[in-house]
Amino acid sequence: MKALTPFQIKVYNMVSSIPYGQTRSYSFLAERIGTSPRAIGKVLSKNPLPIVIPCHRVIKKSGEYGGYLGGKKLKKKILEIEKLQHSTPYI
Repeated sequence: MKALTPFQIKVYNMVSSIPYGQTRSYSFLAERIGTSPRAIGKVLSKNPLPIVIPCHRVIKKSGEYGGYLGGKKLKKKILEIEKLQHSTPYI
């Protein structure tokens, strides 16, 4: 695996901080990092650790799911599971 650039590290760290059961838009991340939503998407398309770096939590500003390494159906399913588990009180 190639070494990550400082920009990739910044994006991956920000995505890793998105809480379980929540989402953020590409635009939201881009504004905070000072780049474009497209640049965020490009970095996430090469996510080396999709389970550890939860890029499935990044969606379009419109609320649409956008791309995902495993496909949009899988992204939707993972988000549905996370939201359900997040909203269920622990007993």
